[in-house]
Parts: sequence; structure tokens; C-alpha cells
Amino acid sequence: MESVGLAAAWSGARSELVAAIRRDGTGEPVPQRFDSRLTKRDRERAVTLRYDAGGAIARIEIRSQGRPRESEVPPALRLGTVDPLTAFERLRAWLPRAAEGRGPQLITVPIFDGRKRLDLEARYVGRGTNGAGEPVHELAVRLIGLFGFDEDDGFVALPNGERPEPLRVLVRADGSLLPLRIDVPGRRTGPVVELARDCRQLACPAPGG
Repeated sequence: MESVGLAAAWSGARSELVAAIRRDGTGEPVPQRFDSRLTKRDRERAVTLRYDAGGAIARIEIRSQGRPRESEVPPALRLGTVDPLTAFERLRAWLPRAAEGRGPQLITVPIFDGRKRLDLEARYVGRGTNGAGEPVHELAVRLIGLFGFDEDDGFVALPNGERPEPLRVLVRADGSLLPLRIDVPGRRTGPVVELARDCRQLACPAPGG
């Protein structure tokens, strides 16, 4: 993921996330390992998470500018969490059931990335089309920050603060279930995230390239 436009001019941020995920007997995605690297003009940070056979966190490593750091997230808040990419896979497992009325219309996924802790709350809104006429699923998504967030994170709901409008997420209504666009309601500067390339169809750079 890379910042573009004014965001790129301000921070030049680029992040890379890699995960290994297995499926249990019910098909539920279970984390095995997660690695992330964030680079900005003035800093670099790397996070490594390793999980045991049951999906519980077994090891955490955080390096900032090459120096080891401890996670400040309290251990109690880490219990039962998954990494961001496993959370994405859990949403993809849930979405077809919700769309067909075979499952709950609302899901909450607890996420820990080594530095922050949040709950991702997704509600199925319905089917539609995007600006290109492609069939999509629409979701209303809330990010509820439990640790590591502050009031400047305007689209994250804080436990004792205001609850901003949910993010509007459009997901491709095919077997890929790829997110196409994420918008913040009321923001005139455009989408927060927009899919640029589908690496199953177009050549994409290798991690680190």
C-alpha cells in the first residue's frame, strides 16, 4: 500500500504486509505469522508476529529504525486477536454468507498489529454497482480504536469519544471479494483507499520491490 497525491508529498508512506494463514476444520482463517514494514521519509518500522497452533500470539518483535521496541498494548488486549490480513480473510469468509442471508449481517473482528489494538465492525448493507457499472457488495465499517489511537485519527471511533460515520466499503461481487473503494462519509478529498491493481490479472512487484 502506497500513499499518493498530497499524502505522498507529506509523508511518502509505504507499507507492506505479509501473512501466512491456515483454515481450521470449519474453514475459519487462523493466523500463523504476520510481518509488516512501514517506511516514511523520516523513519522505518518493522513488526513480526508469530502464533501457536491455536492462533494465539507466541512472539512479538518490533523494530523502529533498526532498534528493538516493546509493544505498549497491554497483554490482556492482545488475547483472541488476529493480524490485519487474517481479519481481511475473516471478512471474506463472512461476506458470502451475509449476502445470501445464511449468516449474521454484522461481524466484529478483534485486530492487533503489534502497536495498535482495534475492533473492526462490519455490517452488510446490500448489493449495488460502482461507478464503472461493476456489481459490488456494500459494507458499512467502523474501526473502534481500543489502544494506540488519538483524536487526530478522525475516522476511528474512540471508546470515550465521538463515533464518526461508518466507512463506506465497496467489495467486488465475484469470487475474489476484493475491496475496490473505501470512502469516509463527508470527506471531500476522495477515497481513503482505492484498488489500483489486481495482482491475479496484472503483474505486480514482488514484496520489497
